[in-house]
This record gives sequence, C-alpha cells and structure tokens, in this order.
Amino acid sequence: MLSNVNEQMLQKTTTGAVVVELLAFNWDWRGTSDLYFNTTSSIGDIHHFGWRAKSSRWVVYTQGAADEKYADWNIEECTASRQCLEVHARSGMVVDTDAVHEILMDTLPEVARNASVVSLRKPFPKGAVAGAQTGLWSDK
Repeated sequence: MLSNVNEQMLQKTTTGAVVVELLAFNWDWRGTSDLYFNTTSSIGDIHHFGWRAKSSRWVVYTQGAADEKYADWNIEECTASRQCLEVHARSGMVVDTDAVHEILMDTLPEVARNASVVSLRKPFPKGAVAGAQTGLWSDK
C-alpha cells in the first residue's frame, strides 16, 4: 500500500500492480489529489484505488486550537485559503483501516485472476463538500 505515491515509484511498479492512495482530509488544490491517479491511468496497467478522509475526525492537528479552527471547513473553502491548506499539509492522518481492508479484499482476488485495470476501475474519491458556509473569511 502506498501513500503519497510519486512518479519515480510508479516507474518502478510492475504490470498489474495495485496502488491504494491515502488522501488526507481537505488536502486538495485545483485537483492535485487526482495527479497520481491520472498518471497511473495514463500508464494503463496499474490498478489505482483511493481512500479519502472525509471529515476532520481523521485528522491529527499538530498545533491545537490554531489548526483546529479549520476542522469544519469544506474542501472548497480550504482550497481558497493558503493557511487551511498548510494546516492540512502538516497534519497527521488517521486511516480507516477497515475501509482500506475492504478496498483490498474487493480488489486483490480479482487482480490475482488477471482482471483488467478497466474492469476493476472505481470512481476516485473526491473531497467532502459541506452544504453550508463555515466561515472562510474568519481566516486570520
């Protein structure tokens, strides 16, 4: 399982390999979280799945209340704020291991049977979107 994969690692990946990317809460800027998925898709023979933290309950904020003020922001609000992005870039992440285990158990047996990348492709997880504004301009 790889987190924060990079192109150098992808170049060393064998045919039919599986990448499970762990995506942090509110860590996206203009679609950058799709970067590696798009790279593996262009290669064509790498299975690439993702799990995304969809709430701040999966975040370990490193600087207490100063960072936690961004916990309720949705991804659009966070993307518009350098400070919010920086907070989530330096934060730790708790992973739902049951969800990741489910992704692997749904996928690996089929990969072992040589299922094609296209046949196993699932929508890549997008960031959580809140229904109400949470205070973008309180960013001080």
